[in-house]
Order: sequence, then structure tokens, then C-alpha cells
Amino acid sequence: MHDLRTLRDQIGQLREAMRRRGQLDTFGKVLDEVESLDRARRQAIQAVEELKAKRNAATQEIAKLKAAKQDAAPQMLAARAVGDEIAAQEAALAPTETRLTELLLGIPNVTLPDVPEGDETHNQVVRSWG
Repeated sequence: MHDLRTLRDQIGQLREAMRRRGQLDTFGKVLDEVESLDRARRQAIQAVEELKAKRNAATQEIAKLKAAKQDAAPQMLAARAVGDEIAAQEAALAPTETRLTELLLGIPNVTLPDVPEGDETHNQVVRSWG
């Protein structure tokens, strides 16, 4: 399976490798979908992290209110709502990550530069045994 960071940083090289294999028509669309899913995944993760920071701030505020013997019920309800939103965002992220993993598993490895262009029929027999 290809690493997402490598894919993100070296998408051009991966496209060139698929072209050399003669499979750019097939895997070009897959690479486009991977890029799109990766962007959506990163945005969703960022949104979840922002919500978690908001929840942590609310938790600290609740702790201060309780230490001062004040009513923290409204803040607790707000924190619970943020927690529910985090759970919903993470649940919505799961199918994206599953699809992304499926696509990454289906992308063939990059061939070495000295491998002839094309499919297996273009390979040269260097030596044989038996």
C-alpha cells in the first residue's frame, strides 16, 4: 500500500509510473479520487481537532466554575453537544478513510526506471534457468 504522504508529495511521479505501465487511463481516475478523498479527510480531521480544542476549553471552564461552587450546567450541556458533534464528524470520516484505504491498496507499485515501458509482455528476459 502506498503511503499517503508519499502519494501527496510525489503524485506526479506516480502518474508517470502509471503512464509507463500503460495504465494511466485506468489509474489516473483512481489517483484523482485519492487526491480528492485525502483533501476531504484532512479537512475533516482538522474540523474534529478544532472541536476537540473547543471541548477541552469548555471542560476547563467547567472545572473553574465547579471549583468556585458556581452552576456549570449550561456549559456542561454545551460541552456534551460538542462531544456529540465530534462523534458525528468522526463517524462521517470513517467511510472516507475506508474508501481511501481500498484505493491505495489497488494502486500498483512504481517500477524502476530501467524497466521497459508497457505491461509484462514488454519485459526482456535477462537470463533463464532450467
